[in-house]
Amino acid sequence: MLGLSAKLYRNTGTYGTPTWTLVNNVTDLTGNDSMEEADASTRGDGGFAASEPTLRALELSFGMINKPADTDVAAFLAAYIARTSLDIAVMDGLMATVGSKGVRARYKIHQFPRAQELRGVQTFDVMLKPCVDANPPVDMTIS
Repeated sequence: MLGLSAKLYRNTGTYGTPTWTLVNNVTDLTGNDSMEEADASTRGDGGFAASEPTLRALELSFGMINKPADTDVAAFLAAYIARTSLDIAVMDGLMATVGSKGVRARYKIHQFPRAQELRGVQTFDVMLKPCVDANPPVDMTIS
């Protein structure tokens, strides 16, 4: 699967009745998905450390081109400034395609640095992490 086939969606509706808006102004996206670990070592492990996965940690990082008229840039910037959450789905294909998979979560933006390179366009490097919410992150498969 090509990276350019992957999609980032922002819910502009309610959680129960989502209206998924495709966010097109996204450059490279990295979705870190890792398990924290607990030390499960015992004397019976023959001198080797043993661990077990515990909490699943998600983090999204992506770039956006600074386009003043872009409603997604405005929504992400407003959420960053106000410290409010966004309902985001990161999918491996279109939301309307049966079999597309991804993760949906309520995220808050933790970083929003601006790059103004002399030979490039102005960009934002956005970093989000799931936040406290009544609806925990979920794995999605479109059926």
